[in-house]
Amino acid sequence: MFYYKHIDIDNSICEEIKEWGIDNLQSSNVPFVKLDVNDFKKQCPLFMQWADKEQLKIILAVGIKVTADYKQPEVAIPHVDLMDDSRSIALNFPISGCEGTCTKMYNLVKGEQINIDLPDGTTYSKFSNDSEFEEVAKFYLTKPTFFNTSVPHQLFGVEKQDRLALSLRFENNPVLD
Repeated sequence: MFYYKHIDIDNSICEEIKEWGIDNLQSSNVPFVKLDVNDFKKQCPLFMQWADKEQLKIILAVGIKVTADYKQPEVAIPHVDLMDDSRSIALNFPISGCEGTCTKMYNLVKGEQINIDLPDGTTYSKFSNDSEFEEVAKFYLTKPTFFNTSVPHQLFGVEKQDRLALSLRFENNPVLD
């Protein structure tokens, strides 16, 4: 089972993404917001060149904001981002406040997965109150990271400032070594 993989991308690409993220990620406290993917493609030509070389076709850009007070139930508990199996790998970029935070990934040992439809048309899953999990991996979003959003996951360590990240989704899962 694939969980995550940090990748090395030229720093100029990371800076391009960070600048776009600062200008375009949500100012509201909504944790997950679909962003204008066409604007992203126009404003991030260095990344798009890299993506073309890697044969990655971007179909979705999502802003992820976790507030320092953890008052967003969607991120305070283990959850799954729902896409079909051919599109379950995301590429996440740290934008701000990611230092010292980690994403823990789990195997569901007991309980039920409950699908929730969000107002923007996306779906995520939470789990029944009796659910039990076994931690199988964890990573720190210190650099671009591919990770499997179909594995239950939860964010920890957001304490002093809001955490902003950009999550890119693709037409098909990337081929990862």
